[in-house]
Amino acid sequence: MTRISVTPHRLVKHIGELGRSIEAHERAILLVCFLYDNPGFQVRQSSHHSEVKAEVAKAVKRGVEIWQVNFEPDPIGVRVSRHFELIPQFLAQGVLRP
Repeated sequence: MTRISVTPHRLVKHIGELGRSIEAHERAILLVCFLYDNPGFQVRQSSHHSEVKAEVAKAVKRGVEIWQVNFEPDPIGVRVSRHFELIPQFLAQGVLRP
């Protein structure tokens, strides 16, 4: 499996802005898209881990849902191969607390 190293600053910024923009009793969905069959995020410790974890936790508490959609290109476009919510995976990995 290929590892992709991504600097999280923009992701953290967007998750935070999305969470802060939600009014009471509203919700928002952050949709993470892949053009291949990605099994889901594997959260690893990094120098930004605590910053990302805190911002994701705040956004989720405010009503942000995080979903992943895997697409498969075909001759006329793309089709959805699978989709799932990432919050349960983050809970199982200890990134978020119930």
